[in-house]
Amino acid sequence: MAAAMRAVDAASAEATRSSDEEPAPESSSRAGVARALVRHCEQELLQNPDPRRGARLHYEAARLLEVPLWDFAAAAEHYEAARKAWPEHLPPLRGLRRVQTALGRYSNIPALIDAEIRSTRDPLRRALLFYEKGCLHRDYLEDHRGARAAFAAAVELDPTNLSLLKAWRLAELAANGWANLDKAYELTTTALANDTRQRAAVLVERARLVAGKVRDLPLATALYEAALKVDPQVPRAIREL
Repeated sequence: MAAAMRAVDAASAEATRSSDEEPAPESSSRAGVARALVRHCEQELLQNPDPRRGARLHYEAARLLEVPLWDFAAAAEHYEAARKAWPEHLPPLRGLRRVQTALGRYSNIPALIDAEIRSTRDPLRRALLFYEKGCLHRDYLEDHRGARAAFAAAVELDPTNLSLLKAWRLAELAANGWANLDKAYELTTTALANDTRQRAAVLVERARLVAGKVRDLPLATALYEAALKVDPQVPRAIREL
């Protein structure tokens, strides 16, 4: 028994020494493989491949530098090179947006979003890109005019999207943009055709805006009456009328 215990202790000690000597973490081996692949891409790029092949090599190097190497600055250089070599290829553009965001270079991102919008045909996808641009201007660049313009462009492309409409309404409300806010409320009531209670509430909000800011009392009266037709249980509409 004592001999067996000594054998177990020896094996345990050997395992401990081995674990101390090896760079065990899987992430380290992944990083090593990633660095080797980046070097391979960069060596092939030195041979001046054709532009399309060069773009793919830059893109693969950038992807590896982004994850798992987390070298966002170097990744940005490769994404930019891939974009220049193949301008209509969207993945490098999206990758460049990611790493610029990670680096906090927010002022560089609107132009990248604009480039993706120009290369995107689907109007719903373009609307979402304009929404992202609006959020960027609002939350990071403190450019409220740019945010309003981007949200308005998003709504123009997808006027039934309630999230886009709400973002536009809030932006116009913060800027006292009463005419645009009235238009946003009008589109919202149309988008809420199947939700009577919410539609009535929005009609009341629009009527309050029209009465208080636009000073169009006949239109405000008509809106309150429309709200009551949609939902007769709207107390504010009755009170305001």
